[in-house]
Amino acid sequence: MTGSPCLDVLSSCRIVLILQMQETLSTLEIGNVIEESLTFKYHRGADHYYKGPHAIIDGKIHPFAVLGQVRHASFFIRIEGGPLITIAPGGGYLLPPGVKAVGEIRSPDKALLRWSHINFWLLGTIDLFSLLETPYCFDPRAGGRIGLLIKALQAAHDPQTQPTIGTFVRRQALGLQILEIIASQSVKKEGHGFFRELSRLAPVMGYISRNLDRPLSREELARQACLSESRFHAVFKSAFGMAPLKYVQQLRLKKAQSLLTTCDLSVEAIGMEVGFNDPFHFSRLFKEFCGTSPKGYRLKSRELIAEMSFPIS
Repeated sequence: MTGSPCLDVLSSCRIVLILQMQETLSTLEIGNVIEESLTFKYHRGADHYYKGPHAIIDGKIHPFAVLGQVRHASFFIRIEGGPLITIAPGGGYLLPPGVKAVGEIRSPDKALLRWSHINFWLLGTIDLFSLLETPYCFDPRAGGRIGLLIKALQAAHDPQTQPTIGTFVRRQALGLQILEIIASQSVKKEGHGFFRELSRLAPVMGYISRNLDRPLSREELARQACLSESRFHAVFKSAFGMAPLKYVQQLRLKKAQSLLTTCDLSVEAIGMEVGFNDPFHFSRLFKEFCGTSPKGYRLKSRELIAEMSFPIS
């Protein structure tokens, strides 16, 4: 029996990321964090053709990474406060989230720029690019692979095609192949203590997951980490970019999303299941988090599942 291509790529990504990020955690612990929490999001992408000099990166700061390939032309990117990057014909480029840059494509003939907007997350809140020093450019060999993967992602997100379970699996597999290329040429950011702090917070994470159905206090969570409340708050916020109880709230709401889609419990019962004793408070927070009410979310998610075509591929 042959292995799943998606699982093979995940294993490869896991190995690469472990090598780039390991600090005080064992490789097994780091691998488990990556395997259990890594998520990929493709927002959009396209092929654009240009002739002559064109300014095509506008200097805006985006919450997603811009990944692309240029063909039949040179591409010049000026990073704010950084160097001028030259992308050779056929090469790839990557602008991580939050990077401000301007760019210009130069070609006497028709040139192709293939681009995509993507994100990778750990634990639902940690931008993976914030942990890595990623390259701004890739040589034509890696750029060629990136271009093919972006093209495949475009095909997998065709709005004219009814999605299947296989479509969603394919998207994730393509995202992981992209991450494998990026991670293999990246290094861990110096001074970023995410995995070091995570080793101290590991008992807390398990405790939170086991107790989402009841109230949790910062004092209670700090005891699990054997830290004072103030020190625990600082360590947690350094690792996750948010306060501990804010993180707990997000986990509760994400679990509620899953329950609304997969079970027939009432909205009130689901709220209780994830630690909200007041159904009105639960509904208000859920709407702030998801942009719709729990009932509306359940309806839309089930409509989507019902519309999804089968078989798997």
